[in-house]
Amino acid sequence: MKRDLFIAHLRSYLSFHFEELREHFDSVQHLLKNEEKRISDWKEKQTARLSLEERDEFYDWYGEDSSKFKDSFPNIQRNSIFITVYAELEDVLKFVCSALASKKGCFIQTYKWRGGIPEKVDSFLKNDIGVEFPPDDNLWDEIKKLRTIRNTIVHNGSWLDKKEKAYKEIINYINDEQKSIKLIKRNEQDSFYKVQLTDAFVFEVLDTLDEYLEKLLKPISEWVKAT
Repeated sequence: MKRDLFIAHLRSYLSFHFEELREHFDSVQHLLKNEEKRISDWKEKQTARLSLEERDEFYDWYGEDSSKFKDSFPNIQRNSIFITVYAELEDVLKFVCSALASKKGCFIQTYKWRGGIPEKVDSFLKNDIGVEFPPDDNLWDEIKKLRTIRNTIVHNGSWLDKKEKAYKEIINYINDEQKSIKLIKRNEQDSFYKVQLTDAFVFEVLDTLDEYLEKLLKPISEWVKAT
């Protein structure tokens, strides 16, 4: 009975864990689009009876307002939610490790883990707990690539240098897997690309992580029932 209750609680925690972040992102992007449209409609109304010269002067003054809501603010929101989602994934995995350690009667200080969280989780669950991990190699590999993209945004201003092996692999991954990410080349003379996320990519990430956590339940449930 206690085993079933433990699994039920864990299932409740892991299933659709990112749903609130998904709703938040969708709502904020929708608000930004509505505001961009409101400003655009207002500009049309204000310039309807102006001469061509007056319209140009008007847009010189107010052109930046709509561009913020069309481009800058949505890009900031995409990067922010992506960084938050990945951080949340690491917290979830650390929680799982702590919960299973407690179930086994041991104690780990996951809050002290810094850097390489997927590798630490991998090692702990395999070697210390005995859970078959990762539950899906393809999804696990995908998560590691997402980490590289996240690190690029956080530590490198979203720039990838194709001359570096790790970044070249990510560029190839984005192109080969047809990921919904825009790669903007700085110029034709160098090897730098800027990562620009899209709404579609954010939802792809959320779907991937929800699927991953759902698959993680199976080996954990088998381990709990066997203990």
